[in-house]
Amino acid sequence: MTRLTAPLSRAFAAAALLVAQPAWADQIIVTPADNLQAAIIAANPGDQVLLTPGTHSGGVFASGVNGVTIKSQDPANPAIIQGGTNAIQLSDPVNVTIQDLIIQNTVINGLNIDDGGTFDTPAQNITLRNLVLRNIGSNGNHDGIKLSGVDNFLIDRVRVIDWGTGGSAVDMVGAHHGLIQNSLFQHTAPASTGVQAKGGTKDITVRANRFVMPQTTTGIGRAIQFGGSTDSQFFRFVPGDSGYEADDLTSEGNVVIGGSSAFTFVNIDGGIHRYNYVQTPGDWILRILNENQGLPIVDTQNGSLIGNKIVFDNQLRTAVNVGTETLEETLIFDKNLWYNQSNPNNSTPSLPTTETNGTYGVDPALDPDNVIAWDFTWGKWLVNANDQQNTFNPAPSLFVATPGPNAKFDPALANPLIGNWAFSPVTAQVQLDSFSQTILVNNTIIPAPSALPLLALPALAAGLIRRR
Repeated sequence: MTRLTAPLSRAFAAAALLVAQPAWADQIIVTPADNLQAAIIAANPGDQVLLTPGTHSGGVFASGVNGVTIKSQDPANPAIIQGGTNAIQLSDPVNVTIQDLIIQNTVINGLNIDDGGTFDTPAQNITLRNLVLRNIGSNGNHDGIKLSGVDNFLIDRVRVIDWGTGGSAVDMVGAHHGLIQNSLFQHTAPASTGVQAKGGTKDITVRANRFVMPQTTTGIGRAIQFGGSTDSQFFRFVPGDSGYEADDLTSEGNVVIGGSSAFTFVNIDGGIHRYNYVQTPGDWILRILNENQGLPIVDTQNGSLIGNKIVFDNQLRTAVNVGTETLEETLIFDKNLWYNQSNPNNSTPSLPTTETNGTYGVDPALDPDNVIAWDFTWGKWLVNANDQQNTFNPAPSLFVATPGPNAKFDPALANPLIGNWAFSPVTAQVQLDSFSQTILVNNTIIPAPSALPLLALPALAAGLIRRR
């Protein structure tokens, strides 16, 4: 292990001052012969733990890590962390980034981030980016990524391939305020769930990911599950809340292929699955379940299935599976497209409530290996949820929206862009990298030049408008 001390870059130093970090930060170089756990424990706020190419031993545990980045020294030749009960387990971390690594062949979980059992001090501000997790666990409740008591997190461009068949690619217990996007969750055998949010989880968006699971008719393989069944001692709610497995959850822009069911609501009041492309699950499109019967937890109710494009075949049992002790009559179905590729004339689903503005028997003619364009009054949301770079030919009247500081996106709003955004006119076809998104807007939501501060006018002349 080698520690290299260097001054922070100006931009990094400015950010460091906001969290009272030191004026100097180290690069801790870790070779496969070094002790990775010791390096992480020794790291100070602002330090980078850089893993050299090669295979490093898993089984790393560290508590209270603060302000540290753990990543490959060479992202083009990523380090491998292999084995261990968990490759890396961090308890009570704050402001930690893990990126550009391959994690494989663990006994239980790949990454385990938790609050150390101290529910009032959750893990905070966690970023997991550009990771590959493969061959995680075996047949038990073994997860690619386990988040227990984690607030404010981002999972971006992560690939989880073959996790425990009784577990999840990403399992959240009492996790709050998170975004999971641009990622691949793929299993070669029937497995429990792709992404699962339970135990008091709240305010999570699952966006523009690809789920690939074997098409089964055994009830095994729930791609996106909102809710679950959690033992009472493990619930972690945001202050003032109680009585649900999950709340305020959204899945959107995902590609879901195979599995037993695409979407599941379990003991959740609300929740939205919208603008997703679903292809041939084996049993059901949606499950509405109560897996906490007799307990003081909300009965499943008020979920929504909106604007999805759903392709199924005659293998499907029924569109919606309704369990006992649920309030299925409160669910909303709106603007979904349903297409039975085995028999287009038999495309109208049996639903627990009447759908509004549905489309039946029309082939969406979408290729999940290409860009999927979701159309809105404000423009287009392009999702490239696959391994290939792809191009899209938009209308020249549209503008590419680029996020700035504190930018947020909500496609269901009349103006989907919140915070600071920059705009540049479309001049040619748009190229999308693998697992990426592009937002194209029309001029109805771009501020007029007269509404912009004077300082923004030079940017306008250059074809770049920043929303205030």
